Amino acid sequence: MNDGDSNNNLSLASWYPGHIKKARQEINRRLPKIDVLIEIVDSRAPVSSYSGVFEKYKSQGKKHIILSNKTDLISEENTKIKPEFFSDKDFYFVNTKKKDSLKFLLNIIREKNADKLEKLKKWGIKNKPVLVMIGGMPNVGKTSIISAITGKNRLRIENRPGVTRSEQWISLGDINILDTPGVFYPEFNNVEILYKLAILNILKPQSMDFEKLFDFFWNNMNFHQQNIFKKHYKVENADTYTDFIECFGEINGIKGVDNIATRIFSDYNKGKFKQILLDNF
Repeated sequence: MNDGDSNNNLSLASWYPGHIKKARQEINRRLPKIDVLIEIVDSRAPVSSYSGVFEKYKSQGKKHIILSNKTDLISEENTKIKPEFFSDKDFYFVNTKKKDSLKFLLNIIREKNADKLEKLKKWGIKNKPVLVMIGGMPNVGKTSIISAITGKNRLRIENRPGVTRSEQWISLGDINILDTPGVFYPEFNNVEILYKLAILNILKPQSMDFEKLFDFFWNNMNFHQQNIFKKHYKVENADTYTDFIECFGEINGIKGVDNIATRIFSDYNKGKFKQILLDNF
């Protein structure tokens, strides 16, 4: 999924803060003792926001679960479509804003480790907790997931990348959960993925060319999605990207593509366009 356009010489170097590099080192240090790996993705672009960091550890017998978060930002219809990319993975749509929506996960974790725990008991090792690591890209809602699972709201949560800077352990008796800072691919070779992550506020959109970013957003939508988009902003007569920018500016009194894009991406991240996905499957 990282194969990209060779004409776009984009890498993650300028978006790869030191704390993320350090986080990956800490993850690698902790992984040998971890039983279950949980990766969080954004439901509006679950494939593009999948870091793949844990892929190489599946061969070591680690249990791997994918939680597609922020379903409150997509339509209910879209929560019924499991992306083909995750067809061979334990994949679940979740919404941390619904009370008790993550209770099922604890049972799944216990079931996946029942055989191992039973063997340990036979060897005289009792009351050993299942060790769970939760990871993913920044701003996909890892901390919100942990709060929903544990019922504890003491973790630091903000709607911007890179807030979780250090690991935190939370004990639930028979399950210990490790929160980790956001992690990325080692590098990006696909400009489209880069743009999608910026639109989702996983990468900082301010570091991008807003005109190219919004042009991509517009052209990534199909005809039906564009009509939803135009109807919302009352610019139904706009047939092209250029027409839309002009009409939007006139109606809303906002000038400049950067300002228009900032407003629209803000609306998108507030869930005003639930039928518009960035990954189309």
